[in-house]
Amino acid sequence: MSSSPSPAELRGVVLCEDKLTERFLRRLLASLGFDTQRRIRFDCAPSGQGAAEAWVRKRYPSEVRVLRSKRHQKALCLVAVRDGDRVGVDERKRELDRQLQAEELEPRRADERIATPVPTWSIETWLLALLGAPGLSELESVKAEFTRRHGERATEAIVAAVRAWPEQPGSSSAPASLCDGVAELTRLR
Repeated sequence: MSSSPSPAELRGVVLCEDKLTERFLRRLLASLGFDTQRRIRFDCAPSGQGAAEAWVRKRYPSEVRVLRSKRHQKALCLVAVRDGDRVGVDERKRELDRQLQAEELEPRRADERIATPVPTWSIETWLLALLGAPGLSELESVKAEFTRRHGERATEAIVAAVRAWPEQPGSSSAPASLCDGVAELTRLR
């Protein structure tokens, strides 16, 4: 019986909306053992060219199709990260499911290494939560608060947030989207 590939052996793509999300995920995945320099490709929505969440949503089916076409290669993965904004985790995931359906693709299966984390309101909520900020709400943007607290030291904040990433989902004090994001990334293992 063959064993599952280690994170270092996985090759894949990360689709994300913005550079801050990319920077965080690049460091986070590296800390989880992924080879983010050679084996993981990061595709970030181009700045100033429309809704970034729509860019990720539209790219998702083609990346799923590529991953599935190489099903014989067991060490492939895909991460599609979209901010929850006003609509939240469940609706963002349904949108991705509908996008697959519109492209006549099967829904994501439990055995596929496809993760769809949804930082809600945005990645700044996750970063502040991981840095210990109390009383965060996923019902409003905290981008300005993150910038005020950590803007000039964003790299330091990202490094500290990565160190605080929980091993398993379920921290009662963490925002719900962060708990879901931890669960989503465990799908890659």
